[in-house]
Amino acid sequence: MTEDERRLAKLSQTMNNKSLYSYNNGKINEDHYKKTLYKLQVALKTEKFKNQEDLSNYNMSVQAKINEDTMKKLTYIHHSKVLQAQIKEKHLKKQINHESPQPPFISNYPSTPTPKNYRLRNDLLDQIKENDEKRKRSKEEDIKYGQQLIEKYQKELEDEFIGKTNAYQALHNNLKESWEQTIKVKKMKKELEKIRIYGPKLEIPNVVIPVEETYHEVQDRQNEQKIVYKKNYAKPERTYNWRAELRSISVQPPSSPLASKSFDGVIEKFSTLHTREKKVRGDKEKLLKYFKDKKHSRESKNNNKLPSIQG
Repeated sequence: MTEDERRLAKLSQTMNNKSLYSYNNGKINEDHYKKTLYKLQVALKTEKFKNQEDLSNYNMSVQAKINEDTMKKLTYIHHSKVLQAQIKEKHLKKQINHESPQPPFISNYPSTPTPKNYRLRNDLLDQIKENDEKRKRSKEEDIKYGQQLIEKYQKELEDEFIGKTNAYQALHNNLKESWEQTIKVKKMKKELEKIRIYGPKLEIPNVVIPVEETYHEVQDRQNEQKIVYKKNYAKPERTYNWRAELRSISVQPPSSPLASKSFDGVIEKFSTLHTREKKVRGDKEKLLKYFKDKKHSRESKNNNKLPSIQG
């Protein structure tokens, strides 16, 4: 007896016991028991149906297993009979040949000649394999060579980029220096114009000459100061004589020693700045010409050298 059957029997016994019903809730309990009974009956039917299906499936599987074993057994018996018949036939042939031997069969046709290249197939397969390996190696070498070319051209592009960057930076620095020198030259021209119009602005130091010094001693000391000044401030080589040009437009240097010294220093400084300005302009023109030529002709890589700039 299953669990549901036991529950159903217990419930039926409880419903048949009239002493459990009371006057007030007898009807409610009866309905509740009926619903429970109905559910249990449905569950019992479902379980019985399921058990029947399981039993049917089990019987079918058992029958299939029996049929399979029967087929295997019949197959084994058939193979045994066939094997026994073959053994008997072979034994009978051997006995017949032993009792009455037959002459060997001699064919009237000539024997098939053996080809010279009887291993031709193997040779062809080896050749195909070797060709495949060659193609594979060639492909790998091409890939490796392509990677080397890519790295080479990438490095050349980087070097060219660095060279152009340095060249542009040098050009920028030269232009900046030229601009600064131009400003200095303009300032010096303004100062020279003021000196030409108003004369040099002198700061005469308060020199106390001792009473014991004579006129000749003071003159000798001033001459020594001039010699020391000329040694410390040597004149650079220049192509343009600014002193002669200024004197040609009626600029006369002062006659006093200190004023003459200041005037000479201004002239020398202006001449130096003028020389540097000319050099910077020349370098600027060389660089501009180089980049202009390089823009129009890039065929030869060996000619991509910056022009020599004189330092």
